[in-house]
Amino acid sequence: MNKKDAIEILRKEVEIPDAVREKADAALAQIQSSRAGQRGKVLPYNQASRPRKRSRKRVVLISAAAVASLFALTGAAAVYRNWSRSLSEGLHVSEEQKQELESNQMAAFAEQSCTDNGITVTAQQSITDNYYSHLSFKVEGYDLEEGAEPAFETISITVDGRDDFSWSGSFYNGVISDEYGRPALADGSSWESLETDENGVLIQPSYVMKDGSLEFQVTLAKTDEKGFFLNKPVHVELTNLGTVARAEYSPVLEGSWTFDWNLQGSGEAKEYDLNVPLGDSGAAVTHAEISPISLTAEYQFPRQEITDQYTDENGEIQEYTLYEEPPALMGVRLKDGTSYPYLYMGPGSMGYKDESSDTYVYSFAIDRVLDPEQVECLLFLKEVPEGDGALEEASFYEVPLQ
Repeated sequence: MNKKDAIEILRKEVEIPDAVREKADAALAQIQSSRAGQRGKVLPYNQASRPRKRSRKRVVLISAAAVASLFALTGAAAVYRNWSRSLSEGLHVSEEQKQELESNQMAAFAEQSCTDNGITVTAQQSITDNYYSHLSFKVEGYDLEEGAEPAFETISITVDGRDDFSWSGSFYNGVISDEYGRPALADGSSWESLETDENGVLIQPSYVMKDGSLEFQVTLAKTDEKGFFLNKPVHVELTNLGTVARAEYSPVLEGSWTFDWNLQGSGEAKEYDLNVPLGDSGAAVTHAEISPISLTAEYQFPRQEITDQYTDENGEIQEYTLYEEPPALMGVRLKDGTSYPYLYMGPGSMGYKDESSDTYVYSFAIDRVLDPEQVECLLFLKEVPEGDGALEEASFYEVPLQ
């Protein structure tokens, strides 16, 4: 998928027929340059008012609020214990950022282990803000077949007894995002060095760490209830292990791994009240919230109905009505001039706050840890270059933060 296709699909993630939504969800898993090894999902903003399918057997991708912290290390002499590779590498976390995240308790450590059928699963770590929580588990003792992708058969999670939140997750195999949102390898080796199988399908890097363990990472999201995950009791159940290929689960061994703890985190973020029109789009950015792990923007954007089409399972053309979308929030530029034009990792949400409001909200978990104090402006998509051309400065509306 090229950038233009991915962005177009992202714009159309609204309440539309299931057939269309399923295709959009599949494409969003590869948002911006088909990121291998990472899964993301964009959901409607006001989840409570829109029906949503949930499956307790959605291979590897079901909720799971794993990892929380029983303590946080503080001070300049903090020792970084148990930082998972999937979080430290995947989110490009520097040593200085580790210290800061631990000091404000946004990063915390559960250090709970559970063993069944010879497999030990450890709830390692969380990084949690007002709307999102990254969680990691370590799996030891599982002999993964070479070239296979590991999977839990079922994963269930409640936070304070509730499960009305969205999620995204996968086992970690060292695939991260570079500064342009393209897939890259955490060990520094070239993406072009990866091989393909006899069918020309890319052979993914190994999920097995040097010590023989695996890491499973989940991101929880609830953007319609600020602070939902902070300091709440969580319950996690992981059941059975196997492999997955083409979205089909194959069992390998039975087991059950259960965890209970209090999820910590921090709501520290930079917030801005704004009134910045986005060119002639009809949208004006009115509020922004930037945390180290997520971006949120509010717009005033009067509703504009449009009609589109899709092909149903019988091959017939069907029409549906939806609302036009404002320019998408894409990334940031820092005060030192560094730009990150593709920050979406997911999950995320987009849509009007309620059925009668013209306030549109766009929020998503980002693919790296940022220092909110260093963000100079937000980047909103203005236009997509023809073909597969890279987005340039002229492709964005810039919204300065004051």
